[in-house]
Amino acid sequence: MAASPRSTLLLAVFPFLRWWPRVNATTLREYSRRQKHLLLMSKSINFVDVAGAELLAHEAGRRRRMGGQLYFYSLRQPVREILDRSGLIESIGRDNVFAGKQEAIGGVFARLDRSICFTCRARIFLECRALPQPSIRAE
Repeated sequence: MAASPRSTLLLAVFPFLRWWPRVNATTLREYSRRQKHLLLMSKSINFVDVAGAELLAHEAGRRRRMGGQLYFYSLRQPVREILDRSGLIESIGRDNVFAGKQEAIGGVFARLDRSICFTCRARIFLECRALPQPSIRAE
C-alpha cells in the first residue's frame, strides 16, 4: 500500500490471488481510513462473485460520500462481465475503470484535491513531479 497520512489517494495492490478472499469491507476501511480515493490494481483478481461485486459497489458508494471514488485498473474480463451483468458497474462508475496503470494514475490524478497535493513531499507519481514543490516552513 502506498499512502501518506495526509494523502487523498491510496494505491492498493493485492498481488496474490490468495489475498483476495481476505479483503472485505473492514479490510478496505482499515487500509484506507483517511484516503478518499482508492485505486485497486485488479489484474490478480480472477473472479468475483455477486457478494464480492456488491462489496465493491458498496465501497464505491462509501468513498463517494466521503468526496472520493473507488477506481480499478487492469480489471480482468471475467470480473468486468460479472460487474456488467449484475448492473453493479453503474454503482462503481464505468469511468472509474482504467485499462492500465498510467491511464489510471493520470485519470485519478486529475480528480485529486490539489491543496493536498501541493503539501505532499512524496511525489511518487510522474504527475506529482510537475507540481510546485511544497514550501519548507521554519519551525
